[in-house]
Amino acid sequence: MFFRLNEKIKFMKDSISLIFFLLLIFHVSYSQENPKAKVVFIRTFKYLAGGAGFNVYEGSKKLLRVKPQTFEVLDIDAKPTRFWAKTEVKKHLDVNMLPNHVYFVRCKASLGIFLFRPSFETLNEEEFADLVSRRKFLQKKLKLKGFNNAADFLKTNQIVKFSGI
Repeated sequence: MFFRLNEKIKFMKDSISLIFFLLLIFHVSYSQENPKAKVVFIRTFKYLAGGAGFNVYEGSKKLLRVKPQTFEVLDIDAKPTRFWAKTEVKKHLDVNMLPNHVYFVRCKASLGIFLFRPSFETLNEEEFADLVSRRKFLQKKLKLKGFNNAADFLKTNQIVKFSGI
């Protein structure tokens, strides 16, 4: 009887090790990261509703707070996405994001009846480069991140392709 008990314990130890090994292989093979896309959020300063900021959401998740002179680059899962903001009214932007693409979103705020109203505008590569050349704060933010100009940013931002929205 003692001999059989030792065999059962040995079999259980071997089985548990095998089960953990199989679970590890299963987890590694199916836990690949989602492909990412980059989204560049830009907000310039205007005197009307200029100091107002608002939160930008993706679904129910807060992505960032957009204030005047905002320049943020975010990595977001490449999937159909809805960005939205709500103050006096709720505005949204639907984007079908593709892996390894970069999207430029210009955030704006206009005066409403009681509060300001957020809005979104999409930019392509040329419009982004033109905006950077006209706005000194964007040039400064790019230099702080180690880029000389918009073309340098677009080349070295580890983006394989560019796509407008």
